[in-house]
Amino acid sequence: MPRRPTPEPVAAKVGARIRDLRQERGMSLAALADESGLSKGHMSSVERGLVLITVGTVVSAAKALGVPPFVLLMFPEEEPLAAVVEHVRASEGGDTDKAAAALRKLVFGPNGRPPKTATPAKNAAAKATPVKATPAKAAAKAAPAKAAAAAAPAPAATPAPAAKGRRKR
Repeated sequence: MPRRPTPEPVAAKVGARIRDLRQERGMSLAALADESGLSKGHMSSVERGLVLITVGTVVSAAKALGVPPFVLLMFPEEEPLAAVVEHVRASEGGDTDKAAAALRKLVFGPNGRPPKTATPAKNAAAKATPVKATPAKAAAKAAPAKAAAAAAPAPAATPAPAAKGRRKR
């Protein structure tokens, strides 16, 4: 990819995030480049935001750093949710698996698993399944409609328009 003389703002933020995570792990630029399968020069340009990186580069760098790819795209100083996730990740020594376990316990309780609920597909099927109405329920449903119809005034009859005959030619 062509290098830019000045950093592109978003690429610079992603590159700075990669650099911070690399330094947090005590990795050299050469080690990160080697682990991710990229050249040292390209990785240097990525960290400085001088190249626009591909999704493949994000995934490769994330694997080399031992984090999910979305972590490279989180900007804790700009996004409140990212700040929370980053705080938990940092409090767990940068270990994303431990951070995920801590967040699961926080969100789902001590066992760390969501409560058993019907799946969306089962919920949709339940809503789509018609419930058979009993004669008593049908009569109860119809009663208010009949009462409303009886209470409503009858519409005024309007005279029908006069029929026009066909013109003869």
